[in-house]
Amino acid sequence: MRAGPGVALGLAIFCSACKPASRADMERPVATVAMTSSAARGCEARWNGVVVSQQAIVEYGIAALERALLRAGGGDAMITHEALPLVRVEAAPAIAYACVGATLRSLQQAGFPYALLRPAGGRDTRVDFFLEYVSDPINGDTMIEVGRGSLGWNGTATDLAGIRGHVQAMPQPPLTGTPPSLMVGTALDQLAVRVAPDASFGELQALLATLAEMEQTAILMSCAGPFGPPGVARPPC
Repeated sequence: MRAGPGVALGLAIFCSACKPASRADMERPVATVAMTSSAARGCEARWNGVVVSQQAIVEYGIAALERALLRAGGGDAMITHEALPLVRVEAAPAIAYACVGATLRSLQQAGFPYALLRPAGGRDTRVDFFLEYVSDPINGDTMIEVGRGSLGWNGTATDLAGIRGHVQAMPQPPLTGTPPSLMVGTALDQLAVRVAPDASFGELQALLATLAEMEQTAILMSCAGPFGPPGVARPPC
């Protein structure tokens, strides 16, 4: 299997002036990965309607990013935000994050700096990936926890209205021209989100939609849960 870190590093350099995705951006994904879950089959992913493994998602993702680099000229060419491919992950709102998170990790492994999330019948929201495979917060002052039926801000229980209040009270970070999700190894005044495996996809998306209304994006810090037939789990990050 081809490795994705080189693509990820290239995108981190070439997209230093990327901006949060606009509605027009969100309408042009190169692929939709639809996630389903059942007692008989476990979690199942379909890339544009075709059943795929997590390894295939990594492969397809790397290929999409490489095509974007080639279209930009390859080598030392600069890839613009408009040329950066997007992948949408779609699932029923009630599906557990442990199922969806596996696909998000595979897209991150391929080199995507962010993905679009869409509950079936809902709207797209964006989630950024931290380009280091870590689960510790990058800034303990801005950690949002999403649990099954619960939200937390730095360990204190809250709700979506409380999240709004906390975000509004946050000091504005200095403008550097580089998206926080691409600043590896830097302490950031940025929103990080950790999701419990049993939290629902809809709960995560509701949080992201609330942040999007406030023109905020969030860095996903959670590792993925199990994927595949019941009882078969991937190792943690």
